[in-house]
Amino acid sequence: MENVKSKRKQKKVTRDTPAQKNMGKVNKPVKCRGCGIKEGSIEDFELGQGWIACDSCSKWYHENCAEDNGVLDDEYFSCRACTA
Repeated sequence: MENVKSKRKQKKVTRDTPAQKNMGKVNKPVKCRGCGIKEGSIEDFELGQGWIACDSCSKWYHENCAEDNGVLDDEYFSCRACTA
């Protein structure tokens, strides 16, 4: 079984949007796993939140949604599903 702490030290939280992280690739907009708002939508712009990806599963969340749906600190984020 892999040590979770050693894995966490290797990867830092990204604060880019999903589109910025995947520049040059053709991807459909992702939905926030917390609130369900699509990246780049009017609601997303009105919300004005940054995006963050789970270190383990790479699912995307708005920063506020991440605080409510997992463990978030200055360097790492793990969603509730991955910390269970």
